[in-house]
This record gives sequence, C-alpha cells and structure tokens, in this order.
Amino acid sequence: MSKEAKETLAILKDVPTKEKLEEMLTIDTVICKFKKLDGDERTMSLTHNLLLIPKENHPKGENKPHEKNITGWCADVSGWRSFRYDRLISADLDVASYIANQLAEEIRKEVDKSIIASMTEKLTEDEEKMLADDKIYAAEAGRDPYTLAELKDLRLKFGSPCI
Repeated sequence: MSKEAKETLAILKDVPTKEKLEEMLTIDTVICKFKKLDGDERTMSLTHNLLLIPKENHPKGENKPHEKNITGWCADVSGWRSFRYDRLISADLDVASYIANQLAEEIRKEVDKSIIASMTEKLTEDEEKMLADDKIYAAEAGRDPYTLAELKDLRLKFGSPCI
C-alpha cells in the first residue's frame, strides 16, 4: 500500500499513521485501543521511552517486530505487548502521564543543579568519571542540553569511545 493510501486510511479511521504512532510511543505513554483477534476491544498504555521502562526490561539487540504489529512496553502488566496496527481503534498521548513526566524531569534537573552546586569538595577521578558517564547517558537520552562537542570532550577525557 502506498504512503498516501496509508495516510488516507489513517485519516478515515481517525487514528495516527503507523509511523506517527511509533513516534508518539518514543515520546511518552500512548493509550491504544484496538480490536483483538477474537473481536473483544482492549485498551493498553504503551511506550518506547526508555526513561519509562525499567532498565532490566530495555530491549536487547535489534529485534524487529512484524511490520504489521505495534509493540510497546505496557507498565500495567510490566511486560512487552503487541497488537496488529490494522486493528487500531484509537491512540492518544496519555496527557496526564506526559505532564507528570515533564514536571518530574524539571524537578530532577533542578535537584541535579542543586546537588552539583553544593559539592565543594574535590571529586576523586573515579567520582568524576562516574559523573561524566551520568552526564553522557542523560545527554544521549535527550535529558540534557550538552552539545556533541561537550560529549566528545567528556568521552576523550575519560577514555570512552567518541560518538
């Protein structure tokens, strides 16, 4: 099916395109309602946002779901779930979750700034490396406004491979 046909079908069904839904899932939790194969309707809250998924459940490797499926982490059941995109009835960004996560992120940034500002003692080299690793992880996860040059400097300083 052509891209235009897929977009038209999504508009007629009043749902996001598969690509748009995948994009929404990377931002935050999306409440997806779909029709199961047995005809029952089901609602799930799904996400691909790694900040919302427990570390031990992060995807390992490059497992690609079937092209007709939507897969995501469902916090309600603490597991990965999937459904066929063509059975999607509705998909809405969980606004309450989105706002709560944005507020939590702002608070986390302020607390981080406060903790760093209150550190008056000299950090050991190991502590400095751990702090740099945390900053790199946060920046790569899109939580911090570090530039690529700053990331390269941190990685070079501590012997990590450059991006």
